[in-house]
Amino acid sequence: MPVRSSFRACALYAVLSVALTWPLLPRLRRDLPADLIDPLFTCWALGWNFHVMGLSPGGPPVGSPWDANIFYPTPHALARSEHFIVQSLQGAPVFALTHDLVLTSNLLFLATFVLSGLFMFLWARDETGDAGAALGAGLFYAFALFRWTQAAHLGGLSSQWMPLAFLLVRRVARARGRAAAAWMAALALATTLQVASSGYYLLFFPPFLAAWAAVEAARTRGAGAWLRLGGSGLLAALLALPVVLPYVALRAGGAARDIDAVVEHSADLLSWLTAPEMTRLWGPILDLFPRGEARLFPGVVTPLLAIVALAAAAVAARDAAKPAPADVPRSAAQRWAGRGALALGLTGLLGVVVVAAGGIDWALGPLRLRALVFGRPLALAALGGALALAAWPGLRVAARAFVARREVVAAALAVAAAWLSLGPLVTLGGWPTRFPALYRVLYEHVPGFSSGRAAARFAMVAACFGALAAAYGLRRLRTGPRGRSVAWLLCALFLVETAPVPLPLSRTWPMPGVAGVPHWDEGRPAPIVSAIRGLPPEAVLAFLPMREQFHEARAMFDSTFHWRRMVNGYSSWMPQPYEDLAFATRDPLRAPAQTLFALRAAGVTHVVVDESAWRGVKGGRVAERLAAAGAVPMARVNDRTLLSVR
Repeated sequence: MPVRSSFRACALYAVLSVALTWPLLPRLRRDLPADLIDPLFTCWALGWNFHVMGLSPGGPPVGSPWDANIFYPTPHALARSEHFIVQSLQGAPVFALTHDLVLTSNLLFLATFVLSGLFMFLWARDETGDAGAALGAGLFYAFALFRWTQAAHLGGLSSQWMPLAFLLVRRVARARGRAAAAWMAALALATTLQVASSGYYLLFFPPFLAAWAAVEAARTRGAGAWLRLGGSGLLAALLALPVVLPYVALRAGGAARDIDAVVEHSADLLSWLTAPEMTRLWGPILDLFPRGEARLFPGVVTPLLAIVALAAAAVAARDAAKPAPADVPRSAAQRWAGRGALALGLTGLLGVVVVAAGGIDWALGPLRLRALVFGRPLALAALGGALALAAWPGLRVAARAFVARREVVAAALAVAAAWLSLGPLVTLGGWPTRFPALYRVLYEHVPGFSSGRAAARFAMVAACFGALAAAYGLRRLRTGPRGRSVAWLLCALFLVETAPVPLPLSRTWPMPGVAGVPHWDEGRPAPIVSAIRGLPPEAVLAFLPMREQFHEARAMFDSTFHWRRMVNGYSSWMPQPYEDLAFATRDPLRAPAQTLFALRAAGVTHVVVDESAWRGVKGGRVAERLAAAGAVPMARVNDRTLLSVR
């Protein structure tokens, strides 16, 4: 029965993946989800990995697999952004059969939804013991609203291994005998697959995996669980080391993000009330603070079910404290002391909220009401809570029972991830607040976090734990009258609020300084590629104009059909030589001789001029001016001209 329900869940998620990404299915070979920048970069990175594997017609390249053909002569160019090695291993059979990068990338895109749903289903079923509630949890995670902000980022979507690793943590903690080694290896493999699927999850996932492992080990109450889980973590670190080392070398070379750039790509407090623009229900309505990827509204259904789970946990914790009469205050004085302490603690929490919202400084005659920093409100809340626990023994029992429940732990970790998504400076509507920034501690003290930019992607971790908490809420609802009908209705409402249909495909938009974007040939290379293939293998290409995202991404995609080295590229970390060359070649029409000098100094042997990229008649004259300055025209196909500059 468990196997059958797993197959049914997988089939359901597959059908919904096709339905919610429509019309991608009939255009799997012709279009890419979202836009033609990051998805084209993904195709190039997959293609390079397949090239390294020897799956390209030309065979594997000579040298390090990290020395990709972009940003010549910068070493380890592949490590300047996501490497997609895990995704390439997944997609290798498809590419080996079809040699179609667009198809392979799109199938990997769809697979992230199916596998995320399946692994969350398995984890939630193991946690709740309710296959129906687990089916809903798979929906909430596979199609979480935040995932649509990542539609262009295969790395950001590749979070399917998280719930599988959390599931295996319990297996490792409770394993005995010979099975322990197998479960440890499985956990190490799942962890490695997740951290190697995305540089962000290499940073963001391990702290939460360690926290969940600590919870499991503490519940097992034995040193063996700690040793087995620690051994799995060590094995995962060793397996991931070959993928991590190039990034460590890049960081040692000064690859750290300025804190202002991190703040710019972090979530704002209003981001959690700003829906992804692709969602058809909430996108047009909740647009309070649009900021790149930081559109983190989780919808209504998932938080509502998590609240139901927490309310049920609170009732269960209260009931757990009832059978102990000795824990109930014996006198009215004790009861009033407990209530007063609770009121004191709640006042402190109110002060925390007021300070987070900007604080107050009011003068009321001779009295002054001032709350500008967190110190006193936090101290007041802590004091009130401590006094309430001391005066009310029953509350201590209930509190221990409440925080020990797994749905409460899941909700707490979801809140922690949401807090981290706010980045190193918590803002409200773009303005700084005095709310403490948990991410800043990581940025300043934990290696690697100063290299990450999009702290908002912690929202995926929050979605993972939020889906588990919602599963407990579904289980609670399903036990009540008409509970099953209500549960299925809520799942249907969730699909309505997350639906992005029709999914935008192959989008482009005008860029400043250029006349247009390259024509998309539905997965086919630009016609000039046939001439480039005739160049010697040692040729080094430059594509003009440089530093234009659509043009750079298209040049990288086209390079998968010829694999000549090129000075162009697009990634998270642009190397300085590329920036310098782009500046030196910014106006080839007025400075053709200087442009050729800069290109030759960079080792360029051939130039491809995209004449349609410049406004007016300027494009048609660029190739002429370069030829007059000494370049030799070799081929012209449509609006692209190939010149030799040796």
